[in-house]
Amino acid sequence: NKMIKKIIVALFVFLSMQMTAFAVSLNELDNNPQKYVKVFETRSYALAVDAASINVVRETPPYYTLQSNEYLVDYASATIVQYQLTVTYDYQRSTQGLIKLINAQTPKITREIFWERYAEEGVANCGMTYSSNILYVYDFNGRVKHDHPSYVEKYNQRIWAGSDIFDVSNYMFKKQYGDYFLRPSTTAKA
Repeated sequence: NKMIKKIIVALFVFLSMQMTAFAVSLNELDNNPQKYVKVFETRSYALAVDAASINVVRETPPYYTLQSNEYLVDYASATIVQYQLTVTYDYQRSTQGLIKLINAQTPKITREIFWERYAEEGVANCGMTYSSNILYVYDFNGRVKHDHPSYVEKYNQRIWAGSDIFDVSNYMFKKQYGDYFLRPSTTAKA
């Protein structure tokens, strides 16, 4: 009986150490720009991606799926929310795919009309969807405020061109494959 209690206590201590080892503070996010890449920022909030966490989930052209850890820094509430973000890309809607599509549909158009069509196509469907769930909520010092809150899971949400999640998803694709999926928005920082 005492042995079981010792094992349980040791397991609890081990798991507690593991949980605090992965905690993220504002200081860590700000002082490790190679690891935590700020992709979008306003006065109210910032989005950063753990560049080392980007990995390929699926690679069956024309579909690609990438996953990473994303951090939402909410300055007003002094909170950092860690998400597991999964983005699916339809390469037929990428810059290269849209160029092929437009040229096939209307091969002899002016450059101006081409770029108008490109913008219309990208805004109508940028070819990206995302799913996310919150892993942890931290205060700015890196202390866990909430562990696995289940009320904020999203599945197959459409991404809109020019949105903050568009910038994050575009960055992930560039980091993994060396080129943006679509031309970056003017708000993109990375």
